Amino acid sequence: MTSTPQHQDFYFVVEKIDVVPELRERAQQYEKSIRDSNAKHVGQLLGIHYTKITKDSVEATMPVTDRHHQVIGLLHGGLNAALAEDVASTAATLHVADMAKQFVVGSTITANHIRSVTSGFVTATATVQHKGRRQQVWQVTIRNEKGEVACVSYCTLVVLDKKSVIGSAQRNHQQQQQQGQGKAKL
Repeated sequence: MTSTPQHQDFYFVVEKIDVVPELRERAQQYEKSIRDSNAKHVGQLLGIHYTKITKDSVEATMPVTDRHHQVIGLLHGGLNAALAEDVASTAATLHVADMAKQFVVGSTITANHIRSVTSGFVTATATVQHKGRRQQVWQVTIRNEKGEVACVSYCTLVVLDKKSVIGSAQRNHQQQQQQGQGKAKL
């Protein structure tokens, strides 16, 4: 089991992650894309920090504090799902054929909550179950500080081409603007 993580400001810092050599360049490219986006990511909001990247797995930790609890003081199950999808999405992104031209989005996620967690941190490990050209499936096992399984999740991700999705989004935006202008004339 990993030692207690030190949660700082940014959640994906390649120089602080144990990365296998063959994925180091991709991990650096991913870190740059996150930083360049200037967006707040769910990983940052939840305090997720990546700790390990291998050929077939990605590992991250998340603290469990009062802000992660549901009403009776347990880690909120939705945050298990958010952690699982963040880790699975990162893993899938690092394994697409061309990171400059493709990205992944989640299409299905299941989360089986096995053991409650009230404090400390949890460690999520995503392992590849299927890695296809257009779809990937990752199993994410979330463990408490004692190494006990707290949640097992399966996340299916779809691989999309950036060019087609961006073009489609731009067309939709233009259509919405035109429809709005037409209504204003009435």
